[in-house]
Formats: sequence, C-alpha cells, structure tokens
Amino acid sequence: MATSHLIEAGHQKIAVVLPDRPSQNVRLRLAGYRSALVRHGIVFDDELVFSTELSKAGGWAIAQKVIDSGATAVFCVNDEMALGLLRGINALGKHVPADLSVVGYDDIDLDDYMVPRLTTIHQPVYDMGTWASQMIMNRLREPEHAPQLKVVDVSLIKRDSVRKI
Repeated sequence: MATSHLIEAGHQKIAVVLPDRPSQNVRLRLAGYRSALVRHGIVFDDELVFSTELSKAGGWAIAQKVIDSGATAVFCVNDEMALGLLRGINALGKHVPADLSVVGYDDIDLDDYMVPRLTTIHQPVYDMGTWASQMIMNRLREPEHAPQLKVVDVSLIKRDSVRKI
C-alpha cells in the first residue's frame, strides 16, 4: 500500500528502510514492497534496501546513505525509523517532501505533529492489543487450544511527506 502510493505519485526509485534483524511482520512489509514494485513493472534493486537500528536514531543514522542512493522516495517499515529519517534528511540540508518523499508504517501519534506530517500506514494497535490479550486468556484457559491468527485491516493515511513528481 505504501509503495504503491509512492509509485502512483510518480516515484520509480524507491528505497526501503528496515531494521537489522527484521521480525516476521517486517519481512512481510518488505515482501509487500517488492510485490508493489513488480506489479508496477519496476525492477527490485538491492542497493535501495537499507538496514539500521529499529529506532529514531537508526533512521537518523541511515539518512546520508538514503540520500546518496539517488532515491526519490523511501518506505520505512515503521514510523519511529521514519521520524528519525525525516530529521536526518533535514539535518543534511535536504527537505521532505521536496527532495525526498517518505512513508512510514504504524500511524503513531507523533506522525501528525511532525513537520511535515508523516504519511503512513495505519494499523489498529489498540484493537490488536485487545485481541492478543483475549487470545492469551483463551490459551491459558485451554492450553491445548490451537494457535490463532488474526488478520487486521490497514489503511493509508495521506499527510504531507509525499510529493507528486
């Protein structure tokens, strides 16, 4: 969804930023990035995949490499890294979205308070916590109960960090 939004805004050279040790859900986000590229006829480029610490500091630290890659847009697999990247890009004298468009994932509360406000993928975190605790309680009551999988709907929250080219 994030990568498709960037492609629909005219971007062809899209970087992705992910943590050094990606969890299963992050690997699925990377698969979604790759799938969107393929659906739009864009060749996947390993040189546009950047690993860093899963934090704002990690996003900040990778900013120069992302800028040097020549990418016009970036999908960060979580908002913490995206917020650090925004600050790092700015500290290096570049601007979001004029020089580089950025999309995050999670829709944390800070996204709406940054300048520019971060475009992101919203997931229902509160509901996810409720469902997880219910599943744990069910499992404690019935230890032989099979593991459950809950698929949640996500949505694109368009803000100010993506520019059409």
